[in-house]
Amino acid sequence: MKDFLLDLLVCSFCEGRLKLNAVEWVNDEIESGSLTCACGKEYAIRNGIPRFVNSDDYVSNFSLEWNRFAKTQLDSLNKTKISADRFKEVSGLDPEWLKGKTVLEAGCGMGRFLEVVAETGSQVVGIDLSFSVDAARNNLKRFANIHLIQADLFNPPLLKKRFDLIYSIGVLHHTPNPKEAFLRISHLLRKNGEIAIWISPKSRFPFFPKATNLARIFTPKMKPQVLLNLVEKFVPLVLPLIRIPFIGQYLKGWVIPLCDYEGQLPLSKEELVEWSILDTFDLLSPKYLYPYSEEEIRQWCLEAGLSDIYTLSPPVILRAKRY
Repeated sequence: MKDFLLDLLVCSFCEGRLKLNAVEWVNDEIESGSLTCACGKEYAIRNGIPRFVNSDDYVSNFSLEWNRFAKTQLDSLNKTKISADRFKEVSGLDPEWLKGKTVLEAGCGMGRFLEVVAETGSQVVGIDLSFSVDAARNNLKRFANIHLIQADLFNPPLLKKRFDLIYSIGVLHHTPNPKEAFLRISHLLRKNGEIAIWISPKSRFPFFPKATNLARIFTPKMKPQVLLNLVEKFVPLVLPLIRIPFIGQYLKGWVIPLCDYEGQLPLSKEELVEWSILDTFDLLSPKYLYPYSEEEIRQWCLEAGLSDIYTLSPPVILRAKRY
């Protein structure tokens, strides 16, 4: 944890300013200690990360996922621009715009997009409820401008109106109340700031449920490790079926609950299998998965007092500004 983050943090209970205590420094960075508030709340700092929650609550699947696949989607390691291209697709921003800005990622996982944004020279804060923040720290220690928090999006321990950009890619629809989570983080946006999200779209054929929807009746109730073990065995066996010409495209998702990116992403055969296992687990394991329409999330922006609203579907991408 660096001093820059300390200037942004507040108590998640009363929003009071925090005092640093019992600090252990390692290489000019706070490795451990605690943060206390005048209201009596105390928050631990472990592994260089302030912890505003005591557990990973309903996202233990993501704690497992992003520590198991900690490096799979890092552009710097797979030597692609997959994450960089996805970030630009969602945000619509040029890297030059980000230089010198203060940025928040709501639901940072293992840090694939933090890495992209940090390369622009901005100060970027990543917040996540899961223990994926530990994987992110291990991945991104080389960046002095990345700051991590383990906290709940419904009670973000951050000063309001301090961020030039807030983005959230594939996260809000996994919360108990995506609209409320959006409204909470939008309060952190400063004047002339921008927000961008990527969220699961509603099906165009709601009366014809996909195999993934049927599987999800059962899979979120399974222990994450048990489900992951099944997915790791299932995916390599079934991949050849959904790659059958013409037929495979109709099997994928509709008949067989599986993700595959052959012909879509510039990855090796081994990497494609790894991404397929990762995203199949990512699809089947979350407790919550709420899809939305463009119009629904446009209404979120209006309620939050945002302007210049831009939406795109599918998937549902939203961009807006605060004036």
